[in-house]
Amino acid sequence: MILRLWPSNSLFLFAALLSATCLAQSSGSPQQTSNCVPSGTLAAWLNHAAPLESPEISADGQVKLRFCAPEATSVRVIGDWNAMSPTGEALTKDAQGIWSLSIGPMKPEFYEYHFIVDGVKTIDPNNVHSNNDALRISSYFIVTGPGADSALYENKDVPHGEVTAVWYSSRSVATPRRALVYTPPNYRGGAEHYPVLYLLHGWGGDESEWIESGRAAQIMDNLLAAHKVVPMIVVMPNGHHDRQAIPDIAPPASTSLLAPLPPAGYDPTRSVTDIPKSVVDDLVPYIDENFRTIPKSASRAVAGLSMGGAQAILIGLNHPDKFAWVASFSGAIVIWPGARLPAKTPLPSDVPGPQIPQFNLNPEAITKNVPGLSEAMNGKLRLLYLSCGLDDGLIVANKQFADWLTEHNIHFTHKEVPGYAHVWSFWRKSLVEVSALLFR
Repeated sequence: MILRLWPSNSLFLFAALLSATCLAQSSGSPQQTSNCVPSGTLAAWLNHAAPLESPEISADGQVKLRFCAPEATSVRVIGDWNAMSPTGEALTKDAQGIWSLSIGPMKPEFYEYHFIVDGVKTIDPNNVHSNNDALRISSYFIVTGPGADSALYENKDVPHGEVTAVWYSSRSVATPRRALVYTPPNYRGGAEHYPVLYLLHGWGGDESEWIESGRAAQIMDNLLAAHKVVPMIVVMPNGHHDRQAIPDIAPPASTSLLAPLPPAGYDPTRSVTDIPKSVVDDLVPYIDENFRTIPKSASRAVAGLSMGGAQAILIGLNHPDKFAWVASFSGAIVIWPGARLPAKTPLPSDVPGPQIPQFNLNPEAITKNVPGLSEAMNGKLRLLYLSCGLDDGLIVANKQFADWLTEHNIHFTHKEVPGYAHVWSFWRKSLVEVSALLFR
């Protein structure tokens, strides 16, 4: 005989469930309540309540969101499609306590959103898909369409690469640091050596940002399956000098550091100067020693968004002997030391995205931060790529940097895209475009 001892709380819960089940069986089907029942609760189990479908996406791009909150007085949703409104859109409550909202038709894209229930932010409990971008935890859905970029963001039935978390020592920052490394399909067990793209996140993110919101792994898998990119390793480090890793692994000194913008009075200089040094001196040697790379400049690229774009330019333009491919998406060049000047005109308040402060670029800071930047760079770089949305507060500084490059006869590719602010929908498209240009 084997005697199993159950914890008292487990025994009590089992007895309660058994009693409720027997009661339900003896009295027929359980009585359905007039109100909705939150999914995943004991009440939902006892009432045989089916989960609400949210989001419900139709073939024509119509999306319906639902939320069960019988006692709530207000439910609103804030998503990528209404980001210009700080309060989002209101859902309507029915007699059962189900709040709902129909939106669309939505163009094919990857959309993040969250609910505000009586002033409290929450993800959609009926949606199994969620993203963690520092403190910004959101639900998401994908609206697909024939030939749309959004199809690249899906998990498809194609060969998949792997994402590995690694820790490496950094003398420049004096801490162990974490990075995520994407290796292409067939890397495991193979013998081939690959070029490497170093991909840097923005201020509000961490090393998981390009995997979570950027869908970098899905983009690479799907582009490789379509033979649109050269197989490559993608390395995504943490780009903050005062943070080692994502906050649930290595919490920062203050949660204010996880905000979308730096806290008032915060100096990002060390992230802009020390992280590029760490990438060159610490991370590149680690990756070359531990992965099958092609250790030469023609097989290394560096790219990034916002703060990461500013870091990528410093890394690539100061080290063309190590990186022949350089790309910046909405680069925050104004956070280079001495680069920020007051803006002449403020950015309109109705741009469809986060309100990014607008500054002018001090041209003297360019030569101070990249002293070797001259026409001679044309013979060293295979690509210098700059992109920015026209509704982005950083467009002014990016235009001024592009003008400076033109005046100094430095070759580059410049994309100014209407209809985009400082948003992920722009950076994903930028990654798709740039990755197809690399290592050819």
